[in-house]
Amino acid sequence: MENTDILICGAGIAGPALAHWLRRHGFRPTVVERAPGPRPGGQAVDLRGAGRTVIERMGLMERARALCVAPVQVPQGHPASDPLHRERPLEDHTRR
Repeated sequence: MENTDILICGAGIAGPALAHWLRRHGFRPTVVERAPGPRPGGQAVDLRGAGRTVIERMGLMERARALCVAPVQVPQGHPASDPLHRERPLEDHTRR
């Protein structure tokens, strides 16, 4: 194979994961992202089932465990459980 350079558009979860696997198989991936930087928040990543298997195969389970945050259960009816108010800081939920 002559050209092993690959351009991956998008630095969400899938882009860097794809780059990881391509590099392991001898390719030279470059990941580009149009956003100026990482978002300050985002969707929680749940490591169950296939996701757990992938992280283990990537050799990243120890790192994932080190970064693990214990889940917090929000009681139904609590202002923080209202999807329209989830973007506000937690302390703002008390001022309804």
